[in-house]
Amino acid sequence: MANEIFKVGTIKANVSTRKTPINNTNIQFTTQDSGTAKLVFEIMKDGAPLPLSSAATVKIFLQMGDGAVFEKEAYIVDPINGIADYILQEEIEHSGSAKGEINVYYSNGQSMGVSKFSFYVDRALKDLAFAPVVPGPGTGGMNEMPLFVVEEEWEGSTNITKQFAKGMYGFAVINKGEAALTVRIGTFDIKVDAGEAFEQLFKPFREIVIEASGSYKALVTAPYDNKSTSPNPAPAPADPGPVDTTPPNNVTNLQAGAIKETSLTLSWTASSSSDVAAYEVYRGSTLLATVTSALYNVTGLTKLTQYTFTVKAKDNAGNVASGTSLTVTTAVPADPVDTTPPAVTINPAAGTYTGQQSVSFSVNETADIYYTTDGTTPTTSSKKYTGPFIVSATTTVKYFAKDTAGNSSAVQTAVYTINVQPGDTTFPEVSIVPAAGTYSAAQTITLSANEAADIYYTTNGSTPTTSSTKYTAPFTLSASATVKFFAKDTAGNSSAVQSVAYTINIDTGTPTVPADGSLFDNFNRANSGSDVGSMLTGQAWGKPADSVYGISNGQLYLVSKSGAAPHYRKAVTVQAPAADYVIQVTMSKMDIASTTDAVMIRYVDTNNLIALLKLSGIWTIAKVVDGTYSQLKQAGAYPPAENDRVKIENKSDGTINVYLNDVLAMSATDTALISSKIVGLGTDSMNTRFDDFKVSALANDNVSPLLTITPLGGSFASSQTVTITADKSAKIYYTTDGSTPTEQSNVYSGPLNLTQDTQVRAVAKDSKGNQSLFKAVFFTKSNPATLVSDDFNRADASVLGSATTGQAWNVTAGTWGISGNQMTTPGANAAAWVDAGTSNVKVSAILQAAADSGLLLRFKNDNNYFRIVRVASSVYFQKKVDGTMNTVQIISSSLAVGDKLSVVANGPAIEVFKNDVSIFTTTDASFLDSTKHGITALNASKFDDFKIEHL
Repeated sequence: MANEIFKVGTIKANVSTRKTPINNTNIQFTTQDSGTAKLVFEIMKDGAPLPLSSAATVKIFLQMGDGAVFEKEAYIVDPINGIADYILQEEIEHSGSAKGEINVYYSNGQSMGVSKFSFYVDRALKDLAFAPVVPGPGTGGMNEMPLFVVEEEWEGSTNITKQFAKGMYGFAVINKGEAALTVRIGTFDIKVDAGEAFEQLFKPFREIVIEASGSYKALVTAPYDNKSTSPNPAPAPADPGPVDTTPPNNVTNLQAGAIKETSLTLSWTASSSSDVAAYEVYRGSTLLATVTSALYNVTGLTKLTQYTFTVKAKDNAGNVASGTSLTVTTAVPADPVDTTPPAVTINPAAGTYTGQQSVSFSVNETADIYYTTDGTTPTTSSKKYTGPFIVSATTTVKYFAKDTAGNSSAVQTAVYTINVQPGDTTFPEVSIVPAAGTYSAAQTITLSANEAADIYYTTNGSTPTTSSTKYTAPFTLSASATVKFFAKDTAGNSSAVQSVAYTINIDTGTPTVPADGSLFDNFNRANSGSDVGSMLTGQAWGKPADSVYGISNGQLYLVSKSGAAPHYRKAVTVQAPAADYVIQVTMSKMDIASTTDAVMIRYVDTNNLIALLKLSGIWTIAKVVDGTYSQLKQAGAYPPAENDRVKIENKSDGTINVYLNDVLAMSATDTALISSKIVGLGTDSMNTRFDDFKVSALANDNVSPLLTITPLGGSFASSQTVTITADKSAKIYYTTDGSTPTEQSNVYSGPLNLTQDTQVRAVAKDSKGNQSLFKAVFFTKSNPATLVSDDFNRADASVLGSATTGQAWNVTAGTWGISGNQMTTPGANAAAWVDAGTSNVKVSAILQAAADSGLLLRFKNDNNYFRIVRVASSVYFQKKVDGTMNTVQIISSSLAVGDKLSVVANGPAIEVFKNDVSIFTTTDASFLDSTKHGITALNASKFDDFKIEHL
C-alpha cells in the first residue's frame, strides 16, 4: 500500500568465528504495533557488507516472551549491501522479552549462522488481560487504576502447583537458578531465563503451576479490598469460581495440503468442546505456533523429509488435549520444465561454391536433426541427420531440430549453389599429431593436409567455419581441450569437420611429503612398462614374481600377468608404519562387473591374505588362509564406481572398517594374519588404474568417530533407555527436540530416559576435530498390539485361507497350503502376504524347514519390496526395485530349524533379529506407504507362528 508507516528497529549482524554475546538491543515495540513493527538487519562479514545473491535466503528464528516460537523468512531489501527486513505479524501479540537468531541459507546446501539478538514487546494497556475496575465517584474517572497488594509470597526450587482461595490478579517471579523455569497461568505459558525476572497482570486466576530446577522467589497480588481506609477503595473483583481441570476434546480430520518442497498447509476439524481458546501446532516436540483458526501454514521444511505434526486443543482454563498427529513427507523438487528450442548450426554456410561440399550440422543440446535436400519442409518423418553428407550440385537444404523435451526449432533454409569447374573435385585429407588421449605435459599440435589447402580450427569445442582461426603453424595446448578442424582446397572442396580431444594433467611439482610418518605415492613419474619404482616417500615397492606392474600417465597399472590364477593375489606391496593403520587409495578406473581388483589389508603371500576386493560388482572383505578362500562381509548397498575413494582402517584387535567415498560401508572383525603389516595393490585386469596411495598410522590419521545410538528407534510402552556411544574418545552432542545438534547442544554424559515420542539426534567430535556423521533415531511411545497372527492350526489344505486373526492370505504364485499345522511354501520364487494396515511393524515367524526362504516386508507389488531370506549358511537382506533384486547386505548368521526370524520397521529404520537378538540394522525410506507383509520362498519350506505387531 502507499505511504506505509513503520516503527523500525535496526540490528547490526556480523558473521564471525569469534564467540560473541547476544546483541541485547534497546528496541521496544508494543502489542498494538500491528503491521508496523519492522526489524532491519544489516549483515556484515569481515568488516564489509555480506552480499545476498538470488541463491541466498535469510531466515529469522524468534522465541517470544511467553515461549511461543516462530521461524520466518526475511525480505532481502538491498542484496549488494546485505540488508534484509521483517515486519512482525502474529508475533507482536506475544509480549515480553524476545530472543532471535538470524541465519543465511544458500541453494547449494551451505548455510551460515549470523547473529543472535533480543528486543522487547510491551503489552499495551488495551491488551492487558485483567478485569476493568469501576472508578469511584470523584476519583478521576478511567485514569485511576486500582491499588494492588501482595497476597502471598514464597521461595522454592522444585516443581509446584499452588491454588488460592480467591482470585489473584498479579504475579511476579525472580529466577535465581542456573536454568530457565516455566510458569503456567490459565492459557499463558511463560518462560523465565536464569537470572531474569517477570511481572504481569492477568484475568483473575486461582491456580499457578511452576516448573523449576533451581531457586526462585515468587509472589501474587490482588486489588486492595473494602477494608481499606481509603475514602474511595477499589471494588473487589468477582470470584472466578471452581477451577476447570478438564482438557478439551481432540481435533479430528487432521490433514496436510499444498505439500511442497519446503512448506505445507495443515487443516483440521475444530474440537467439539465449547470452551476452546486456541490450538497448539507442534512439529515433533517443537511448538511452532498457537492459532485460533483450524488452519496453519508450515514453512522452513526440508525437501523429501518425513515430519510428524501434532495439533492440541487448549481451553480458556489452560487445559491442553492429548493431541492429534499426522506424519507427512515433503515433496520431491520438481524438474525444471524445458521450453527452450535447440539451436542448429549448418557448416559450411550457405553460398556459392566451385566444388562439391561436405555439409554437417551441430546442435547446442541433445536433439534429433531432420532435413530435406529437395526444397520441401522437413518433419519428423524426414531424413534424420547421422553424419556429414555431400552436396555436389545446387541444392536447397531445409532443417530443424527437436530436443528430448519435445521443443522444436524453427525450420531454417540454406541454399548451396555449386558451379562445378573442370578439374579437382576431391576433398582434402587432414591429419593431426599427436593422437587424442591423456597426457601429463603440454602438447604441441600439428595439422597437415595432403594437398594445398587452408585448414581452419577451434579449441573451444565449437564447430569451425572459414571464419575460424586459420592454421599457420603448430600451436601448444597446456590444458585439456577439444580441437575441431577441416580443410578447404584451392578448388573449393571442403573436408568433413573432425574432432580430437586431449586431456592434459600437468604435474605442477613434487607434492608435499607427509610429515607424520605416512607412506605416500601419487605415481606422478615417467611412464614405465616394466617397473613401479619407489614411493614418493622413498620406500621401495615389493614386486610379485609372475606379474609386472608399471606407471601410465601418473597411475599404477598391471602391465602383464603370467602363471596360475588368481592374478590379483600377486600384488605390489609395502610395509605399514604401525600396528594400527589406515590405507587410502583412489580407484581411478575399473572393469566394474568383471575382473577382480584388490587392496591388500594384511598380506603374507598369495595363499595367506586379507583384502578388500571389487568382486563381480560388489565390494567384499575376503580372506585366504592356507589357500582357502572365504568372505567376511559384502557391501551390496555401495556398488563400485570409477574414481571411488577407498579408506580402510585396520586395528590390532582384528577390526576392519571400510569407508567408500567417506561413508562407512561395512565392518568386520577377524584376527587371522594379524601380525602381518604388509599392505598393497593387486588386480587381474590390465585396464584397472590406481592413484594416490597412502598408508598412515591410525593415531596420525584424520579418522572420524563412528557413532552408535542404541536401540535403533522403535516404540516403547512406558519408558525407553537410550545410549549413545562412539568407537573412539570423543565428545557427543545430542538433541531431543528434532533440531540438528551443535557444540552448543547437550553433551552426552549417560543413558537417556525417554517417556514420550522423541527424535534423538547426535554427532560426535574427537579432540582433533574429526566429526562423525549425524545420526537421527525416532522413538514412539505406544502400546504394541498384535495386528495379524496365524498359528496355522487348521486342517491340511492346498490353500492358506485366512489367518487366526481373520485377515485373508494373498499369494503371488505357486501352491501355498497347510500341512501338519504349519505353512507350506512352493518350490520357486513366490510370496504370500496379508495387509496389516500399517508399514511400521514387527514381522516374525519360526522356520520349520532348512530351506531358502524368509520374511517379506513392505510388499508393494511383485517388483518392489524388501525380503530377509536364508540362503545356504547366511542371511540376505535384499531390496527389489522396479523388478531388479539388489543384495543390500549378506549377514554372517545362519538359520536352523526352530529359529525365530524377525524384522522391525519403524519409518526408515529397519532392524533384523535372530531369536530376538539383533543381527543387522539399516536405514531405507523405500516403500513407506506399503502395509503388506508376509512370507517369501526361494525353495519349498515350512513356517509356523507367523505374527505382525504394531509399533
